[in-house]
Formats: sequence, structure tokens, C-alpha cells
Amino acid sequence: MLKNPFYYGVFEYPKKSGTWYDGSHPKLVSKELYDKVQIQLQVPRKSKWGMKEFAFRGLINCAGCGSQITGEEHFKKRVDGGHNRHVYYHCTRQIDYDCKEPYIKQEALEEQLLNIINSLAIGEVHVSEKLRYNLKEYQDMTKDLAMNGAKEDIRTQTELLRSYAGYLLNRGTEKQKAEFYKSLKLKLQLHDKRLIKLVSPEI
Repeated sequence: MLKNPFYYGVFEYPKKSGTWYDGSHPKLVSKELYDKVQIQLQVPRKSKWGMKEFAFRGLINCAGCGSQITGEEHFKKRVDGGHNRHVYYHCTRQIDYDCKEPYIKQEALEEQLLNIINSLAIGEVHVSEKLRYNLKEYQDMTKDLAMNGAKEDIRTQTELLRSYAGYLLNRGTEKQKAEFYKSLKLKLQLHDKRLIKLVSPEI
């Protein structure tokens, strides 16, 4: 209906002929308003499924229906003309289309995950070779900072893991976060915007 030029006073005859006529019927909208609506109706081309990087995609299941939790990004225009990116997670509803699990912001998920990580002992965490390498790099960086008086050196592996998780939360890319979360091999569920660790991972 919003794309029908008939409402601003013209019609095509025959259909798809490219021949347009002015109608004698009353116009419901102006041509200017119609053109503005067409601009608003334009939808940006979507990227292929799986192309966008979301830190939590494939890591959490919905407690309500068992489907996976997936990410979705939204952009809010700023006064200066730029855009702020916001990421929300929700149930894919692949198992139950009517699942009622609400949307949750990524920042809220990350804060809850950080609390879970802070409650773990190093023995509860599966430390892959990739994660071990990243932790070593991070430890070397913090040692260099400590030598310059910026912060204290991190002594224990547990402290190192917790500090690294906090560092990624504030400064890591989506890819770095995803790799880190996957390497922990935690079994997580989302229930009413609350992140739940089901069982301790196997070492």
C-alpha cells in the first residue's frame, strides 16, 4: 500500500508498461510525501548469515525451549550524525516459535559472565593451547606495565584469567571475546535475562 503511486494521483496502464497517467481521483498524499516514504522503506542489504561476529553466538542455550541464543545488532543515530551500535541477544525460537525469553543487551550478558568467571577456580576452566598463549601474552604485557608503575604484576593463574576476562570485556574485539568464551567450554543457559552455568566443564 505504501508503495502504490495511485495514492498520490497517478497510475500505470497497462501494468509494467512504463506508461503513466494522471488520475481524476482525489490525491490522498502529495508526491513529496510519497517520495520521502519510499526512502524510509529502503532496507539495507543484509550480510550473509554467519558473516557478522557476535561474541556469544553458539555459546548459550535458551532455558525455556532449548534453542540457541543468537545476536542481533541495532544502530541508533546520534545528534552529530554518527551511529551507536547496540547488540542484543535473544532466543532463535527454532524449537519453540512462541518462546517468551526476552531480549538482553550484550553488556548485561558480559557482566554476568564475568561474575561467573570470577567465581571459578583455575582448575574448573579448560585452558586450551590458544588460551594459554593469549594468557601468556597478556601476562607479559601486565609485567611491562608493572615495571612502569602502571599496575601490579599478576601472580596467580586464577588472577590472570579473571584479569584477562575483564580486559576483553572493556577492550577486546567481538572475535577475541568469542574465542575466549568458547575456549572456557562453559555450559550456559539464559533464563529470564539471567545467565546460568549448568555444570563445571570437564578438564
